[in-house]
Amino acid sequence: RWQRGNLIGSGSFGKVYLGMNLDSGEIFVVKQVMFLQKDKQDAEDVLQLEAEIALLGTLNHPNIVKYLGTERNNITNELSIFLEHMPGGSVAELVSRFGKLDESVIRKYTREVLEGLTYLHDKGIIHRDIKGQNILVDNRGVCKLADFGASRYLQSADSAANLSFKGTPVFMSPEVIMEQRYSKKSDIWSVGCTVLQMATGNPPFSEFSNHIAALFHITASSEPPPIPAELSESARDFVSRCFIRDPKERPYARTLRRHPF
Repeated sequence: RWQRGNLIGSGSFGKVYLGMNLDSGEIFVVKQVMFLQKDKQDAEDVLQLEAEIALLGTLNHPNIVKYLGTERNNITNELSIFLEHMPGGSVAELVSRFGKLDESVIRKYTREVLEGLTYLHDKGIIHRDIKGQNILVDNRGVCKLADFGASRYLQSADSAANLSFKGTPVFMSPEVIMEQRYSKKSDIWSVGCTVLQMATGNPPFSEFSNHIAALFHITASSEPPPIPAELSESARDFVSRCFIRDPKERPYARTLRRHPF
């Protein structure tokens, strides 16, 4: 038995609430997704989503947000997805509240992201949407990856705007933009973008007035995004490795864990 509490966020595919287990008092997060069962394909999509979340529920790593299960309501056409509560909010929210982060914090958060990514990649799961908004922080300052895997089945209501991509345009690698081909290496490009987001207080390529201009620049320019000069040499080297254009040459998460940054 559980009860829905306050609305704490909303995305393109649903609303996010606090929830409470009425028997144990446990606090968790409920992501509620509307699903339409107009035809057989819709019904299959919901089954596929439930299966995906069941898989995510088997993942167990200190740097991955824990999926606690799902509940489907066929009367209201809502799917409730239960997740571990992360009271610190997202890295993007921390940056907006506190400004750009100190390099020691960036280093710690990036290490934890790489730990979680290595675990996912070893299981053959590509995140596909690494960015500050999808890295959540608990009360002790531990980072955990959220919003992966299932995202490919949750169709955005604004599908024209996201160009049928899964992911966030300015965090996408050139090969994803040009070929829509995701790989473990495309997650690494997005890690580099996230380090810049933490170091500058802004998403990468924020100097462009719109996403289309930014996408054109990412694909047309051989230059990586500018890396802040105030970062240490090892931090700048780390980011430059994330931004190697050829995905074959770009390192894996497991390799980057050994980087001195």
